[in-house]
Amino acid sequence: MFDPSPIEKEYCVRFYRWALKDSLREVEQDYPLLSKIPSAKFLSFVQMSRELPFSERIALANALVKHGHRMALSYLGESLTGDEKNYAEQITQYVRAHDSEMIRNLRGLHGHEYRPPSKKQFIARVVERLRPVLGDRVEKDVIIEGSARCFITQVGDWFVRTSFDYLAKYGVNIEHQVIVLPTQTGGMDGNYTHRHTNIGRWWGLGNFYWEILPQNDLSATFDAIAAVCGHFVQQIPLVLEGLPLPDPEVWSKTVVPPEGFEEMIKQWKKPTR
Repeated sequence: MFDPSPIEKEYCVRFYRWALKDSLREVEQDYPLLSKIPSAKFLSFVQMSRELPFSERIALANALVKHGHRMALSYLGESLTGDEKNYAEQITQYVRAHDSEMIRNLRGLHGHEYRPPSKKQFIARVVERLRPVLGDRVEKDVIIEGSARCFITQVGDWFVRTSFDYLAKYGVNIEHQVIVLPTQTGGMDGNYTHRHTNIGRWWGLGNFYWEILPQNDLSATFDAIAAVCGHFVQQIPLVLEGLPLPDPEVWSKTVVPPEGFEEMIKQWKKPTR
């Protein structure tokens, strides 16, 4: 059974508190990131939220973040209120009811011209668009089978691993991880502080795919991917500031590396392409 270290618990709480602030920013600015993501789940959420008074938008956003960070709440000795549970359930039901319709409508805007892009070309263009945002350290992702790629971006003494893959049946999946690499942990093989997250998870909306991908008009999608990934890299220092690096002796007893982790470290150690 996984037993998180005190540092992981502290990170979890910090990330939750940051997510609350980030959700407030998004609401106050009228959803500048969420409204650009070509996902039926996010667009349905934005559509529903914009129909509510401002105070209820804030309440809904807070409820979703708390729902998505229940582990952090448990560390703080807190829990969701009845009203917050109802808010989270309402948005879940709304999204489910409008999901298919939203996809049809958005794809219908492109008429008979709608065709999903080829996987190889899409991955290549995402890498090209993200290099100015995440740097040049990009590798084949050995944790995820197939054509997935991952960027390794140094943030102070920590690293952010941004992985993405494109599955034609579903769309694009993008995830972020905060990691500790060997030079910062006394020569150990590296470990995660934060495993997988994405803007859907830190907002409490759960997993999602970037699923509306018209082959003839992808520039806005690439810009949105860059905006979200850049936002995470720019904001994560606020979460990590002052957080002590793990003690390798303690860390090795509390963290179990995932399958394929050693091979992933070997990939990271290769010269940058």
